[in-house]
Amino acid sequence: MKYFYENEQAHTITTTVTLRVQILKDKFSQSLGLPFKELLPESVIRQAITELKIKYKKRLFDPIITLWAFLSQILDSDKTVRKEIYVYLLAYNLLRSLMWSAGTTYNTPPLRLSLQGTRHHLLNFIPKLEAANFKKRFRLYRTLLKIIVHKTVPDRPARNEPRVIKRRPKAYPRLTKPRHELRKQLQSA
Repeated sequence: MKYFYENEQAHTITTTVTLRVQILKDKFSQSLGLPFKELLPESVIRQAITELKIKYKKRLFDPIITLWAFLSQILDSDKTVRKEIYVYLLAYNLLRSLMWSAGTTYNTPPLRLSLQGTRHHLLNFIPKLEAANFKKRFRLYRTLLKIIVHKTVPDRPARNEPRVIKRRPKAYPRLTKPRHELRKQLQSA
């Protein structure tokens, strides 16, 4: 069994994580016979991240690895991920078309209707729509549109929010020394 000093252990863990990340990057850049190095090199991704001023914390899966993993799943011969994305797009378009129909039918701006409210009401109406005959289904559809119109969101002009981290003041000071030193100070006081 090997014992480490705290700093040495932290350095060893950091080095191990960095090594694993590098192995994953190499694996994704060369795996599945996909030409990631030629089509999407790391330098292009880093340039896009800096141009868009995207800040991210160094983690095990940084944006480069995430993007490569996503692309390898999309371009894989197994079509399940692609089908799943299509299903999400289909559901999104269904909800937006319901919102459009409700807004234009009842003279409400479709952009003021709630997407999640529409989803909630549609999920509640699906069993009733399935069980109804044609005439009743049409009445239920009109009722659904009327209910969707009543779920409006307030007008929010210029709703672009800055991407910042809000740090609230805490009752305690920040941890600036190792815990074992602070414990010793508490015990000696």
